[in-house]
Amino acid sequence: MIQSGVGISTNTDAPRDAGLEAAKLAAEKAGGKPDVFIVLSSIAMRHPEVLSGIEEAYPGVPMVGCSTSGEITSDGPSKESVVAMALRSDQMQFTVGIGQPVKGNEREAGRALANDIKSRAPLEVTSMIIFSDVLGANGTEISRGVLDVFGENFLMVGGAAGDDLNFKDTHEYYNGKVLSGHTVGVGLSGKYKKAFGAKHGWESVGATKKVTKATGTTVYEIDGKPAFETYKEYLGDKADDIKKGILNQIALTYPLGMRVDKIDGYMIRVPLVFNDDGSIVFGAEVIVGSTVNIMIGTQEKSIEAAVDVAKNVAAEFKDGAPKALFISDCIARKKLYGPNVAKEITEVTNIIGPQVPLVGFYSYGQHAPVYGVKGNIDACDPGFYEESIVIFAIGE
Repeated sequence: MIQSGVGISTNTDAPRDAGLEAAKLAAEKAGGKPDVFIVLSSIAMRHPEVLSGIEEAYPGVPMVGCSTSGEITSDGPSKESVVAMALRSDQMQFTVGIGQPVKGNEREAGRALANDIKSRAPLEVTSMIIFSDVLGANGTEISRGVLDVFGENFLMVGGAAGDDLNFKDTHEYYNGKVLSGHTVGVGLSGKYKKAFGAKHGWESVGATKKVTKATGTTVYEIDGKPAFETYKEYLGDKADDIKKGILNQIALTYPLGMRVDKIDGYMIRVPLVFNDDGSIVFGAEVIVGSTVNIMIGTQEKSIEAAVDVAKNVAAEFKDGAPKALFISDCIARKKLYGPNVAKEITEVTNIIGPQVPLVGFYSYGQHAPVYGVKGNIDACDPGFYEESIVIFAIGE
């Protein structure tokens, strides 16, 4: 049997009580003391106090999670809250793990996390939920590190911690400790059914071009010209407005779409910083030699993508609904929806089942497998998305 429950509290004035309340409510709905907690909390909360409240409620129960740019439950998006999912099972095992400081060491951080979980799991780990810090770091390299250990076809989902668009300091949670600049996760073993999907919904516009000079997340040249010229060619004078602020509406609506060998569709790359030399720093790795397009996003197409993912996940559970649902949803999508932000989650839960316990958050990037990827994981993106929604379900 697999049981789960979700608790939520918005008591920012007393974060210890908020953690206590969320944990007790989640465990009660799960039917008793959990095997593990997944904890997601607003940056507005005092994180050590939140985790101490959870530990007070259930001492010794392993926990992982992170700070967010908005929390998600089956009731929809929330803000300035703490949400906790309690998981317990007599047929599954949950092994939490921790990597090492990420910045400048992303791939090794991913390897360290994977090795930590693999070394302590009682059975073979067949999937993992990961929470990472990507401020000033390459999320793709974290994914590569995990796959170095578990293999290229390993099912890893998750998201990058957030801080409500401050882009200063995110936090990761591990067994009552509040970290910064780390990667944590939980490995899943045993007998269970799983399904996942990831999609963005953005569409390509303008001419297809080729990345001719790039390092990590910084693109220097596209078709032999400064990268910013690509935006100037398509947007004209509006391109200058994109420099005025991180994640402004133009940057959200017109990200870069990257295509590489053996990947169906585009991987979205959000421009974060426009340098004086015409180079652009994106939110995730852009690969030299890949073809790129300017992309355009709308609320309608974005929600259609979420609906498609939800339908595909639900189709894997024809004989019964999932027992737990995890979502990593890009903060860019939240900004794109504006006052209609709840519609996406409502559509997803209506398809998969409003009764299914759901925990999720708005993230700074999404970890998930890339469909169709085979061969050398160094040759293509192994699974770090932007402006996408990732849905992961487990059941019996």
